[in-house]
Amino acid sequence: MKICFISPSKTGGISTYIKRIVDNLIKNKIDVKIIPFNNNSDIKKIYSELKIIKPDIIRLEYTLSIYGIYSLLLFRILKKFKGENKTKIVVNFHEVKRETDFLGIFGKIYYNLISKLFDKIYVHTNEAREILINKCKVSSEKIKVIHHGTYEFKDKKDLSKEIRKKYNLDKENIILFFGFIHIDKGIEYLLNAGKGLFKNNPELKKNTQIVIAGDVRARKGIFKIFGYWDEKYLKNLLKLKDSLNLKENVKFIGSVEDKEIYSLINLSKIMVLPYTNAEQSGILNLALAVHKPMIASNIGGLKETLKDIGVLVSPKNSREIEKEIKKLFEDKKYYNSIVQGYKKIEEEQNTAKINKLIVKEFRELIK
Repeated sequence: MKICFISPSKTGGISTYIKRIVDNLIKNKIDVKIIPFNNNSDIKKIYSELKIIKPDIIRLEYTLSIYGIYSLLLFRILKKFKGENKTKIVVNFHEVKRETDFLGIFGKIYYNLISKLFDKIYVHTNEAREILINKCKVSSEKIKVIHHGTYEFKDKKDLSKEIRKKYNLDKENIILFFGFIHIDKGIEYLLNAGKGLFKNNPELKKNTQIVIAGDVRARKGIFKIFGYWDEKYLKNLLKLKDSLNLKENVKFIGSVEDKEIYSLINLSKIMVLPYTNAEQSGILNLALAVHKPMIASNIGGLKETLKDIGVLVSPKNSREIEKEIKKLFEDKKYYNSIVQGYKKIEEEQNTAKINKLIVKEFRELIK
């Protein structure tokens, strides 16, 4: 069985996800290739690359924000190749909820139409599956939920001392937000939670720091407008930090190097994902891999993954975030129960187990 992934391969959560999946497949001696899409010129090469590879399965990692108007050309290429060969074509939709919410009725029609091309559709959450079935009118028999899976850190070298010095992280306890700065990330609710936390627990001002690690995602073409909104959002966050008198206890450190990610997460006491809109989060799976307790909004894949273990809060609710931070700081038994729960999730959703499901699906599809 020969598998070919079409996916971005340089930056962003999807490229990180696919590298993890593909590396593990190669390790288990599965014949797999990636055709990258990182810029518009890559579209023209896809058909010729497919003719050389001659895969049994083509799997497309898809969001509209990645391919934009080139989606139509891509689907035409895949349809042509499928017509000329016995290849099965499947897709992994990453942003069903966000894109159908944003585009409204047009998004639902769009997903209905493009779904007709694929022999099988994969999503990471039951919520995405229900949207495709009930709102986009896609056949339930076509859709399979396969979870995102937990991250695998190849290099766990301890760089905590270097990180503290480099980013001037001088407080003992670190509350970490990590990821791209985006208007749906709800970072303002974490900052407001920080104001309440330090006001109601003045002793924490001496030894606790909220760290915002990440920057605005670089965007191209028509999607540059989203970058503009995110840049404006970041500026407003910096103003909010100052207006809340959090200069001493909140630090925006920008993007961090890949080699620093494990140590930065490990260095933190807890992580917070205060998202206001999300289908799934690669950052959650980083936290699970390090067994780092996370406070996350009770939405999408965050809710589905953490529902039996926690810690979940209502979206846009700074007070709940504040209460959960305080509880994790003060209640060691509660904190340790979350750590043990995350270890269990990692065992159930590690990359090897996720890939077994993927390979099983593909083998059944080409029988």
